[in-house]
Amino acid sequence: KEMLRIYPEAILIENLEGHNPMITPIVKWIDSCNSCDVFEINSVNSDVPFPPVDVLSSARWCFSMLCYINDYLSTSSFSNDSDIPTALARHVATLPHFVQTVLLVKDNDVRSQFMNSSLFRRVLLQVESVDEWILHMIKHKDTAARAVDYFDFLSKIKPRDLFPSRKLLPSDIQFLWTSREAVTDKLKEFGDLVPRLVTMEDKDIRRVSTTHVCSEIL
Repeated sequence: KEMLRIYPEAILIENLEGHNPMITPIVKWIDSCNSCDVFEINSVNSDVPFPPVDVLSSARWCFSMLCYINDYLSTSSFSNDSDIPTALARHVATLPHFVQTVLLVKDNDVRSQFMNSSLFRRVLLQVESVDEWILHMIKHKDTAARAVDYFDFLSKIKPRDLFPSRKLLPSDIQFLWTSREAVTDKLKEFGDLVPRLVTMEDKDIRRVSTTHVCSEIL
């Protein structure tokens, strides 16, 4: 805590690989999924669904530490004028396949730990996290429910989820709505999104249709 208090920008310093040292194990985890041909399917029209993945312990530990840092930097000591937590979330969001990989985590408890963190919710609010993988997940019944989870989580984010340890400011609410609107606008750019949503199973259609983000898209 003392080091973060003195020099919070340290979390944004990149190593020779272009990442903060705590992000590098997460990158290696995603790359290991690539090496197993999990994400070799680049076409959203592929008939092969994304398979479930396991989490490397090093990636899980580093993400937990990043969550701790994010929460600390979002306390009363750092107002929303400081863009460090947002910059950290944007860095994570730019990692290829990050959100997709988390959604595909096989262990329900581990996936829940990732998704219920304030850092992951901040990542979801970055337009950099949006890509055509969502179309591929919607297309296949094996992963459609995880795609619905994405819309549900994005829709239910509240200001308190982003700033869990301090008094909320009016700018916090504005930050949430502006960020979510930008992500929704990015999703609208996918012309095949709505046609693919209506091809899901009835239970998934019912669940996704009640989400705020989906109603904004429609």
